[in-house]
Amino acid sequence: MRKAQINSQVLVYILAIVITAIILIYGYKAINDIRERANTIELITFKSDVRSAIGTISSDYGSTRAKVFKMPTGFSELCFVNYEFQPNEAFAEVPNTLSSEYRLIKDRISSVMYDRAEPMNAFLCPTCKEQDYVGNISLLDETGSEVAFRCFKPSGGSLRLTLEGRGDRTQIS
Repeated sequence: MRKAQINSQVLVYILAIVITAIILIYGYKAINDIRERANTIELITFKSDVRSAIGTISSDYGSTRAKVFKMPTGFSELCFVNYEFQPNEAFAEVPNTLSSEYRLIKDRISSVMYDRAEPMNAFLCPTCKEQDYVGNISLLDETGSEVAFRCFKPSGGSLRLTLEGRGDRTQIS
């Protein structure tokens, strides 16, 4: 009889280990799902905030605001493309000047120029797969010269953009 008690005790331990493993696996998957949903919400909020800030100030000619946005998890820079950049010949050269890390942006610019694709002008990189149209924009580089393409990197998880209303567009620097 003693041998039967030992066998049943082993069976109880094995069953307890299996149940514990199932609970741990389920908990891990649930936590990952919650984390993914939080990242998605963070991304949607970021896009909405940027689009709203740019749209709000565009018609307020001469008004300048420094806006700070919390950069979503997994992204290291926000890049913009000014499709209205003049002269057009200079804009046509933009895809040739971009490095391979901006391949999707190069493809989008080419699609807009040659295939009349929808113009997305904001790209979250390094993957650059997250694309959005944030309104009519113009871009200034660090020296104050107008450019067709510019990326902004966050500092400490926050992205600072200076937005100036130009009546029909927002100037970003």
